[in-house]
Amino acid sequence: ASRVRVLRRLGREQQGDEQRREHWWTVARQVAEQLQREDGIGGVGVIGELLQASPLHYWSEVQLILWDVPESVSGYRMCEVHGVSVRMTAVRWATPGEWALIQQRMTVLVGEWKGQESPQLERRLQFCWLEAESTDCLDQ
Repeated sequence: ASRVRVLRRLGREQQGDEQRREHWWTVARQVAEQLQREDGIGGVGVIGELLQASPLHYWSEVQLILWDVPESVSGYRMCEVHGVSVRMTAVRWATPGEWALIQQRMTVLVGEWKGQESPQLERRLQFCWLEAESTDCLDQ
């Protein structure tokens, strides 16, 4: 009897995961289109948990990678859209692990990815002292 309950629960969770994934893909596409239309982003791809076969969980997020990002637009953002946590990272700010995923498994949502950018690790790791009136480092 307990095995039957476990199998039923797993079936419900699996079905719920499929619906959740569909919702997350819709959110990812909407955000990508909005970024391209409103912010002039050249392209947006998705990496991370949304591409994996394992079930989504409480800490899961949509991880978007941006390229051809205008200088006036922040290279890193986090937000919540329709109950989905979305992290957006410009290629130039990508970590080595993210860069590996970009090269191996990224799915392009809008734009065209030809490997035209790469992370700028020396810029990403730059530190600076913040003065009361200056936030130049934060805008880079």
